[in-house]
Amino acid sequence: MSGFKMEKRNSEPGGAMQQLSSIQKAQSSAPHSANKKSSSRVPVLYVEEDSFDDLIEKAEASLEIEFWLGAMSYAERAQALEPQNTRAYVCMMLADLKCKNIEDIKLLKSPIDNNQFYRQLLILGDEELKHNLAEVNSYICSRLRDSYQGELDQIKHDMERATIVPDLNRAEKLLETLPNFTDAIVLKENLAKKKHELLDETINHAKKCANNYNWAEAIVVLESISFDEKARILLLDYKQQLEIDRAYIQGVRLQEKYDFRGAADIFSTLGNYRDSQERLKKCRRMIKGERVRAVGRKHTCAVWVNVFLSAFLALGCFVSAPTHVLVSFLWGIPLCVFSVVMSIIRARYRPAKRMWIVMAVVLSIFIILTATNALPFSQSQSLIPSIVYLVLMLCSIFV
Repeated sequence: MSGFKMEKRNSEPGGAMQQLSSIQKAQSSAPHSANKKSSSRVPVLYVEEDSFDDLIEKAEASLEIEFWLGAMSYAERAQALEPQNTRAYVCMMLADLKCKNIEDIKLLKSPIDNNQFYRQLLILGDEELKHNLAEVNSYICSRLRDSYQGELDQIKHDMERATIVPDLNRAEKLLETLPNFTDAIVLKENLAKKKHELLDETINHAKKCANNYNWAEAIVVLESISFDEKARILLLDYKQQLEIDRAYIQGVRLQEKYDFRGAADIFSTLGNYRDSQERLKKCRRMIKGERVRAVGRKHTCAVWVNVFLSAFLALGCFVSAPTHVLVSFLWGIPLCVFSVVMSIIRARYRPAKRMWIVMAVVLSIFIILTATNALPFSQSQSLIPSIVYLVLMLCSIFV
């Protein structure tokens, strides 16, 4: 293995085997004690049969055939024999990185400065070894920089043009796809600093969105700076406002679909949010108008009955009072209009007390004028049809 020199020591496997066999014979020839519990506590000794150089050779052979677990096992056994020897750490580093030799490390897609065995070699190794490892790591970083130059330039461009933190989302996502080489680590640190620099501008932008009732965008903006305490407080408040805004939009849709009762129920719970009170008043007016239209449709027949009765009365006056033909005929026209107006008043203002007062006053005047011979209805010939009309009109109005 290049770059690492170590004197090979002569091993004595025969002596180790004789020592192990003598221990086993001593254990087998020992007399059995009456207390079996004490005999079961005798420790089993393990003696390494291979020397350090033999274990390193086996580790290197395992690396050549890409038997990474075996290489790691042999290297760990060798390191147990000589903890300060760097050759064992080199084999463990290669097995951990799954590389056959140092040249294969240069083809990795991430730097090796985070590897635990690499850091250990920087402590135990000599200057030449440290220099070689640093060159390998620098070569990897340089190659990665050339490979990801487009992504690095895009990240720098986004960071320069960002005005609020969400503008850095694409740069942050690109950084997550990059390996942890030097340039990427520096950009991550600069990105974190940039977020803190844009904190105030981001909060102000979220407040502007909230002033325009754009709660969804304001929440997205604040979520990008959720590391700030002030932003988290605003985020909770805006999420509540978003629920209120959704209810408001639902009320508006119901109002547009002429479901005024459902819309009024929603607007009544929103308080002074936006124009909820104005919409509530409109919905209540429309609900009242629906009742009025329903009552109007209900009494349409009564209006037409009054029209026909007015015409009948005019004709009756014309036939029964020949001396006052013109007066009788002209009196039937305002009487017809009066009946229609009274029906409309009844449809719209039925619960109002003033409606009953107006109707009572008008009918009283009508009866008084008829009784004092001021109208042609006071004649005996026209009295009967006028009485019949009055009865029918009362029935159509008050029933």
